[in-house]
Amino acid sequence: MDQLLPVLAAMLLQYLQLPVPQATEDMPYPSIKEHALTHYQMVQKNLPDPKTYWSSDYVLADLEKKEVIVWGQMSGMPVGDPVEFAFVGAESGHEYESLSVVFAKPSDVQTALEKIGLRAGGSVGSNPHRFWPRGDRVIAEIQLAKGEESITYSYEKLLLNSQGQEFKKPIPFVFTGSVKVPDPSDPNVMKPAIDLYGPNSVASLFNLAATVMDLPQQGSKTEMYGEFLRNPKIPSVAGTPLLIRLKAAPAAMVEKERNILLTCSGPDKAVVSENKQDKVMSFAELREEWAASGNEWQYVEVGFAPDLPLSDIMQASQALQLMNAEVDSLRFEPPPEGQLYFQSYVPDPTFRDRQKRPSQPLELHLADDAASATLFQLEEVWGEGRRPDIVEKRHLLDNPEAWVTWLKESENQTTVVFLYAASNSTHAQILKWMKPVLDQFPVIFVYKSDLP
Repeated sequence: MDQLLPVLAAMLLQYLQLPVPQATEDMPYPSIKEHALTHYQMVQKNLPDPKTYWSSDYVLADLEKKEVIVWGQMSGMPVGDPVEFAFVGAESGHEYESLSVVFAKPSDVQTALEKIGLRAGGSVGSNPHRFWPRGDRVIAEIQLAKGEESITYSYEKLLLNSQGQEFKKPIPFVFTGSVKVPDPSDPNVMKPAIDLYGPNSVASLFNLAATVMDLPQQGSKTEMYGEFLRNPKIPSVAGTPLLIRLKAAPAAMVEKERNILLTCSGPDKAVVSENKQDKVMSFAELREEWAASGNEWQYVEVGFAPDLPLSDIMQASQALQLMNAEVDSLRFEPPPEGQLYFQSYVPDPTFRDRQKRPSQPLELHLADDAASATLFQLEEVWGEGRRPDIVEKRHLLDNPEAWVTWLKESENQTTVVFLYAASNSTHAQILKWMKPVLDQFPVIFVYKSDLP
């Protein structure tokens, strides 16, 4: 093994020193992919005991060094242009806004990171209500030829901030892993979206559901546009061979995090579960503790006690929403499995008026005892007036099973439902109706049915 390392390093340098391909009429965007495959196969053939490596086309995971190597090339994007991706797949079509292109399937890069022991936490998306990227932190480096040797840059060195300044500290990526979606050729098979659809992101500089890695911050494509610019100090010739090296970030580079389960047991108190320890705290105590936490992030999963009435659930949810706006270190996680996201219980009161909604969702009205329900199917019918008439179709549901059956048989494919329940309806009663259909409704708002 020790004898192979210099040989492997020499073989990798050989790839970096390959001549940059020229653009042609058939291939206006120059690509060294064909040569990269030949070189990868040469390296793969000369590897020692396969137990110490995992490999797939264009990607190699060194299981002993805990490092991933990916074959790729520079994108050639103009210096000073906004950068939205650090690395995209070769089929992406977004190389014009990415530092580089990788030839491996994005999902193979994800698998390689898992092989060296890193854990994907979850990407940002509305289902299941994740608004902060989670996962182990990853250092990303770009290795380029420099004469007869090579030079390795932290990927941030190829970037400038929006003021045109270099980044002073490394920004490790978050290993989120990609969401999975139905395979178009077989809807019963789930596959990583990063392989099936653009932008085939391997490392995104804004929050994205379909990416292998994301940044440790909150920001949509629009919000982050222009925050990262191409650094003119480092050459960017399209087709320049490069190797991307990925490994776990050292603890010193990673902010401290706490994972907390908050089970609300009243309108202003909760059972706080952390590190297998439980304690009851008031919201005032929680706010004081979290506000004093400094740079330690509080990742909080919010649930509710089974016997908590809807009126208390709503009051607790409003308090937590206010706390979220006031405490910088607070980051809410998706809800416990089978429960609603807490903000479902803080709906926009304007939407109680059907005429003030942008569209008409299904409405599920629980009986006072929550044993049965009435489903309202609404349709907007436009006439000559300035507002449409709302036409109702009512369906009586004797139990939650009838609700599930109706959804399976209905052609209505809406992803939004408004639930109306009495103030004293318990959390358990609400979940009895909603838990079986959570996968169908990423957007759920809960209203009191007995408002004065």
